[in-house]
Amino acid sequence: MRKSKFTLVELLIVIAIIAIIASMLLPALGKAKGSAKMIQCLSNLRQISSLVLAYGSDFGGNSPKYNGNFGTYAGKWQDVYYYYMEPLNAASDMMHCRVKSPGSTWVLPKTVFRCPESDYFDFYVCARHYNLNTVLQASFNGAINFTGIMKPSETLYVADVMHERGQWLIGGAADIGRVHRNNSAANILFSDGHCVTTGMEQIPSSISDHFWTGK
Repeated sequence: MRKSKFTLVELLIVIAIIAIIASMLLPALGKAKGSAKMIQCLSNLRQISSLVLAYGSDFGGNSPKYNGNFGTYAGKWQDVYYYYMEPLNAASDMMHCRVKSPGSTWVLPKTVFRCPESDYFDFYVCARHYNLNTVLQASFNGAINFTGIMKPSETLYVADVMHERGQWLIGGAADIGRVHRNNSAANILFSDGHCVTTGMEQIPSSISDHFWTGK
């Protein structure tokens, strides 16, 4: 008995069916990957929250300054919390990042300070991953005191960021994330320590709002 063989037409039909199935699955897989990154980012903020609470307990409810914690312009706020997490390392500027190449200003944050949706960035001209809300500062580059925040559960402390102006801080809605859910959401650590994913439309544009000021 002669064995049946696929004709060219039948083979093309099978390939077309596989292509159709793949085109239906790929968006779902991409969405699942994006959701996984968003969940990992939120998990990072929860771990940062633990560091914030530990530091605040040791320093009278204060946070680190956004810069200059280890000397003039040395020691970003992330470096302080990284030092709390890895106390055996010597405290140094940019210790929470790895440099792309020797002498480069392109860096990638390490451990919980790296948002999985972001990559290397030039810290001289932009900001990525996570930054703190400097509207809460009592003075320029001053520490934030959480005990003075009237609505901590509604006041931003740290959020994921992706913008092209400024370094290491958040000073308004234009600086907030836009890196999750097709650039429509940001993950936020509030001043009471809880973390949520927030739609961009829910973030007040006015920095006089209590979301920014805590008052």
